[in-house]
Amino acid sequence: MSDPVFLFVNGVASPTSAPPVSTLLESHPGAYTTFRTHNNGLEFLFWERHLRRLSTSTNILFNSCPNLLFRPGINLTPVSLQQMKSLEWDSLIPSFVNNSMTKAIPAALKQRKPGTELAFTALVSGNLEKLIPNEKIGEEEIHRVFSLHLHVSLYTPPVFGVRTDGAHLALVGHGRDTANAKYSDWVRMRKPLEKLRPPSATELLLSNDGDHILEGCLTNFFVICRKDSIKDGYSLELQTAPISDGVLPGVVREVIIEVCLGIGIPIREVAPSWSKHHLWEEAFITNSLRVLQHVETIRVPGSWNSLSSKTWKDVMWKEKLFQECPGSITAVIQEEVMKRAKVEGHPVASFINLSWCIPIALEVKRLFCPSVVEPQLVTDYNGKMTTSSSRSSFNGGTRMRNKKVEGGNYGFFKWADEELGQNMEMCHTEEIKPLLEVIIGLLVVISMMLGIVVIKM
Repeated sequence: MSDPVFLFVNGVASPTSAPPVSTLLESHPGAYTTFRTHNNGLEFLFWERHLRRLSTSTNILFNSCPNLLFRPGINLTPVSLQQMKSLEWDSLIPSFVNNSMTKAIPAALKQRKPGTELAFTALVSGNLEKLIPNEKIGEEEIHRVFSLHLHVSLYTPPVFGVRTDGAHLALVGHGRDTANAKYSDWVRMRKPLEKLRPPSATELLLSNDGDHILEGCLTNFFVICRKDSIKDGYSLELQTAPISDGVLPGVVREVIIEVCLGIGIPIREVAPSWSKHHLWEEAFITNSLRVLQHVETIRVPGSWNSLSSKTWKDVMWKEKLFQECPGSITAVIQEEVMKRAKVEGHPVASFINLSWCIPIALEVKRLFCPSVVEPQLVTDYNGKMTTSSSRSSFNGGTRMRNKKVEGGNYGFFKWADEELGQNMEMCHTEEIKPLLEVIIGLLVVISMMLGIVVIKM
């Protein structure tokens, strides 16, 4: 039985079966980002960074390569694009993504299996056919012109440190255009490179001259290299191609540069040169699913011109084999990246509506702390929740009698806790939060136990 796959379009579940993510990306132009959960599905890896990267990619495509953002066959006139010049991508994109995530997370969590994580691909795509000429662009028009496809699947992360889980790389093609943005058309563009993939290769590398390695088709590429000369007391340095050479500013790449600078590992943004591969001690690749994966072997063509060959069999390959897999410095970097992931972890629970827990927490506190009078929750004639109390003041004289909390029904509280992603306005918020956490924790445990029972059945 295949693992479940979900597709949500603008927050609505697709009525048909979801295609593989590669098929989705080939079928729609646009900017995208891929991210996943970690810690047994409890947190997202580098969530805020992914939102920023998706916003940046969309902005780059809109201003520099609109043909990669909008459906082909549409006349991309300056007038039509000018109507949307004022769009604030940094606020628009998170709104799109959060809306779909709120719908997708509950369904995905029900299908997550023990030992797996949830992998997401968020694709922003435009259709200028839905743009009305000379019409002022508002929220309604934006949602009509742009769509967000959210693909969800299960993912089993590789175990770091296992030699057999290392990557096998092959240098096969030229660098890509507009590499500073992550766009779906690259899935189609890279297909011709597959004919040059040796059977053992798990990732394909790119270079513009056959010597300086830029990145992988799906990853950023790093080497630990011995220095030609020692001037600063360090004999080794981490090397990776700079963004200006035409590589994707990967999320994990960004984190690695930050952590290396923080712990004192020398790093130089320069494309690793194959002519100096005898100085390479370790190598690894990164992306948002694998995070960091050590490299076991690298193959390059004996002649760069031989890449015009029909298949990999027609190429004479040279190979670099790394003896220590993973290397000690690679292991340190991986550990530091995962520490950073813990610090920047964004709770999956923030996309689950938990407002129904508030009355339960208040009732529990009333039973266990009868000396503290809590506001009662009543519904007014508009269906909005109202707080009232038999006491006239709380918290140093602040009057809470008959205070209305806007939102209505499930939205009657705005959560103040940043970890839950909402804002809550209510007296004694800090006092009931521990109770809420206990209740939510129990519910999570119960849900996991029920899931295990169902799987065993």
